[in-house]
Parts: sequence; structure tokens; C-alpha cells
Amino acid sequence: MNYKLKQSNRKTIAIKVVDGSVFVYAPFGVDKHIIEGFVKEKTPWILEKLALYRKLGFDVFEDDIAYVFGSKLQVERIIGTQYRCEISSQALIITHPKRASQGRVNQFVEDKLKEKLDEIIQSSLNDYCGQLGLKVPPYIIRKYKRLYGRCSSKGSLGFNTYLFHESLEFIQYVVLHECAHMIEFNHSKQFYAIIESIMPNYKHIIAQQKRERAEHPDQ
Repeated sequence: MNYKLKQSNRKTIAIKVVDGSVFVYAPFGVDKHIIEGFVKEKTPWILEKLALYRKLGFDVFEDDIAYVFGSKLQVERIIGTQYRCEISSQALIITHPKRASQGRVNQFVEDKLKEKLDEIIQSSLNDYCGQLGLKVPPYIIRKYKRLYGRCSSKGSLGFNTYLFHESLEFIQYVVLHECAHMIEFNHSKQFYAIIESIMPNYKHIIAQQKRERAEHPDQ
């Protein structure tokens, strides 16, 4: 088990799994064998956490497979005169000029997927706000490390750019989740009752997303 050891004046040993990396925190002076034993004991838990890790985004020059809106797609690059990004049932097809830089092409693809995500979010917001009797709020789409979405105390919403990896159903759930926060700014029974009143199968959608994440840890 590969891990990064960090020692300090703490009193106990602890483990954190962050962004696909394992960190072990231990007091100064603890014998290495004790640390190794602790890591071995926690290995099943560590592996479970690592299985849930997903790389966010992708590099169309390096990655053969891309997970886009819940589908596992083959990445195909075509040299052409213009930039294009197309999603078929089996492939993510990117066309770009021969001399285009790797960074420029990847940013183009991300921007196009973000545009498609924006269309889904806008449509879902209009639908759910209408059903809940809410005014459609302002929102942004930006990169978050560990959030799918957020709702500020002033009622503005934020959604993670990398939701473009997720299925349409899960994206819609995230939008509804944040809309429900405009009524109940908590995770109470009343909050989830709001979600269930519009999306009765929301628990199944969450469970399905977790299963897909475990099956495709490199996503």
C-alpha cells in the first residue's frame, strides 16, 4: 500500500484518502512497524475509498476512454481545419487543426461539454422551479473539488463543471437538490420530502451513481 506519511505532535494515528492519494498521520517517534500494522488493518477501508475516486476531466491526447454524461465513450481525434466536438453513441469525436496545442484542444472540448451541461441545468431549473413555485435563480458552472452543487444563503446556485461526467438523471437530481435548498436550507426530513415529491426514485439515482463510480474508479 503506497501512502504519504506525515508526522507531527498529534497523539493518535489517522488515515485520510484524498483525491486518490492515501495520507497517514502519525505522532513523532511512533515505530514504523506500528504504522504499517495500522495501515494493514485499515486496508479494506482504504481500498473502498480509493474505488470511489474519479479523475476529474480528461486529456483527449492521453486518454482512450472518456466518461461523458454517464456513457463510456471511445476518444477519437481527427485532424481537420476547424475545431469540433461530437458525441455519438460510442465515441467522443474531436476534430482540431494539426498544429493545435494539447492545452487548447482539451480546453475546447471541456468548454463544449460545459455548454451541453448548461443546457441540461437550465432546462432542469426551469422545470423544478416551476413545480416548486420558485423564481429561477442565478447560477454559475465552475470547477469544485468535492461538490456537485451548492446553494448560497442568498439563493444563488453553483454547479460543478465536471458534472458532465454524470448521467442525465444524476445531473437532474443535483439541480433538484439545490432547488430544494432554496426552501429548506438544511438536510432535514422536510428537505428530502421536497425532493421525493418531485423525484420519488431519487435514492435509486444516488445508489446507481455510487455503483457506477465503484465500477469505473478511473472516471
